[in-house]
Amino acid sequence: MNEYYLSTCEVVFRVYQESRDSLVRRAVISLIPDLAAYNPTEFAKNYLDKAMIQILSQLRRDKERSNMKEKDRSNAFLAIGKVALVAGASMGEYLDDILNCIKDGLRLKRFVRQTHCLAAMVAQAA
Repeated sequence: MNEYYLSTCEVVFRVYQESRDSLVRRAVISLIPDLAAYNPTEFAKNYLDKAMIQILSQLRRDKERSNMKEKDRSNAFLAIGKVALVAGASMGEYLDDILNCIKDGLRLKRFVRQTHCLAAMVAQAA
């Protein structure tokens, strides 16, 4: 897999950008932490920014439309938390956006558990 890691990451991120299907986007967001865990240094150097932009923009876009399904938001929260555990200090520049997501999640009673989970993972990564 080492020799295919970069091309695999490129394909995964391209699929996310090209697809509008929510199932495909959910699958890609679920794959991001696995890609980060496989090669943390390479991921942080080449793909962390792209990954966080995609996940956070998905959360923002769906918040504006108020139609994000509970499963999608939980999946995005979990992905951010797992990436934070792998990337550690590299996540510093995204903390403000992550904290805004946590605040938004706490406002919605049905996301309190997932929001606490995300906060715990981010705190552990810091």
